[in-house]
Amino acid sequence: MIVTAVEAVDVRIPHPEPFESCLFPGVANRAYEACVLRIETDEGIVGVSSSRDRWWDDPDPYTADRPSLSRQLVETYVRRYLIGKDPLRIQEHMQQLVRGLRMFHGYPWFVELAFWDLLGKRTGLPLHRLLGGGKERIRAYASTATLYEPEEMKTRLPALIGRGFTAIKLRAHRPDYRQDVVALEAAREAVGPSVRLMVDANQSNMPAYGLVPGAIPSPAWDLHCALAFGRAIEPLDVTWLEDPLPGSDMEGLAELRRRIDVPIAGAETEVGAQRYRQLCQQGCFDIVQPDVAFSGGILETWKIGAVAGSFGVQCVPHIWGTAHSVAANLQLAAALPNCNWMECPHDPPGYPLENRDTLLKEPLGPDRDGYVAIPEGPGLGVETDWDAVDRYRVT
Repeated sequence: MIVTAVEAVDVRIPHPEPFESCLFPGVANRAYEACVLRIETDEGIVGVSSSRDRWWDDPDPYTADRPSLSRQLVETYVRRYLIGKDPLRIQEHMQQLVRGLRMFHGYPWFVELAFWDLLGKRTGLPLHRLLGGGKERIRAYASTATLYEPEEMKTRLPALIGRGFTAIKLRAHRPDYRQDVVALEAAREAVGPSVRLMVDANQSNMPAYGLVPGAIPSPAWDLHCALAFGRAIEPLDVTWLEDPLPGSDMEGLAELRRRIDVPIAGAETEVGAQRYRQLCQQGCFDIVQPDVAFSGGILETWKIGAVAGSFGVQCVPHIWGTAHSVAANLQLAAALPNCNWMECPHDPPGYPLENRDTLLKEPLGPDRDGYVAIPEGPGLGVETDWDAVDRYRVT
């Protein structure tokens, strides 16, 4: 098999309604941008993935003449490197691309996802089978991004349960952490004892605020604040507290984990198995949350799961990316023995999972029991809707 063509297409997909993420308060997002990658071969097999460079509705959107960083990487480096090569020599190619691009341009993990899609299509197997996984389905939790007010919990959370979710992740981003406690108390009252609740403080993402035009910074937590919040929510039977401190504060995370009776999750912004080994050795987390789109691609994130498992730590992939990275993380989750959850971004009306999966022919959502079936199609297991790609292509 030889690569004959490489194409990157930027798309801009509108939200059903303006959507304000708690990561960037004050910014009303009306659309999100993605870059779709196609790697074509002489056997007629096409590997597909997609990437997301920005997580907000930027006032200076990408155009045909002003492409995304991902598209620039593909058109400047990746295409030239891959044409004429065997795409199934995945480790060799990723070592070359990562070493050549990471210093100046970032990590091209989305390219590796297309390689695995090709390999699966060549063998006729989904990625999780190639990795030796056997799960047929995995329990999903609705990952919200909006700060729900306490009085909203009685209307918004039952709607998520009605969609099939039996677990919900909320956010903690208010100026006073005690307001977050009140909101979480209202959430527990609204859903009762049977629905699982998680809460995400997003402290590993704090530096991003200064890069987003119009965003209002939220206060950063220190150990004292995280400890006070953690102790306050202990009676609420929270499944985990996510990113209560930045990953750089390993001593603080380990101390917090020792002193509260709530499991600590996080590390979605970390890169590489060696870094996750450090975090596990220091006792920072009960659950680590690498993402194939951020943390090292399929191969490295699979290693991260194995490293976490050796320390008795769960590995639940972070999934807030494009439709193809959702599919890739889901395939990986099915192959990780220490993974029992799938993150499912779903925050209607602005960001329902159907909008997230616009580029797929079938969205990846839960059934009535709250589980997502692992796609059994070859490669990433999903079919790209090329009509949608053409419809939302930037011009």
